[in-house]
Amino acid sequence: MQKSAIAQFNSLPNATPFKDSVLELLSNLFAILEARQDLDSEDRELIMQLSPLYLERIQEANQQGIEQGIERGIEQGIEREAVSLVMRLLNRRFGSIAPNIEEQIRRLSVNQLEDLGEAILDFQSETDLTSWLEKVNT
Repeated sequence: MQKSAIAQFNSLPNATPFKDSVLELLSNLFAILEARQDLDSEDRELIMQLSPLYLERIQEANQQGIEQGIERGIEQGIEREAVSLVMRLLNRRFGSIAPNIEEQIRRLSVNQLEDLGEAILDFQSETDLTSWLEKVNT
C-alpha cells in the first residue's frame, strides 16, 4: 500500500498544489526512519522507497540555492557597476564628492541610480545633487 501511494505521489506533476509540502514531510519522515536503530523490514522497505524522493528534494533545493545565488550575484554586480558609473560622472562633473553624499548614493536602488544618472545632466552644482538626494530620501 505504501509503495503504491509513493508511486502515485511520485507520478504527480511538479506543479501540483502542496507537492512541495508533502515532499518536505516525506523528507522529514525519511530522516527520522533513517536515524532509528531498530528498523524492521517494513521500515527498511519504506526507506528504500523514500530514498529517491528524498534525494530529489535535496537536488531541487541545491539547484534553487544555486540559481538564487547566481541571481543575487548578478544583481550585486549591476548595483556596483551603476554606483561606479554614477560616481565617475559626478566626480567628472563636480570634482571630489563628500563622503556623506557618496554614502547616500551607494544606498540607492538600481532604478534610483539610473534616475540619478539622467538627472546629473541637469545639475549645475553639487547643491543640485544634494537637493535631488533629499527628494529621493523623503
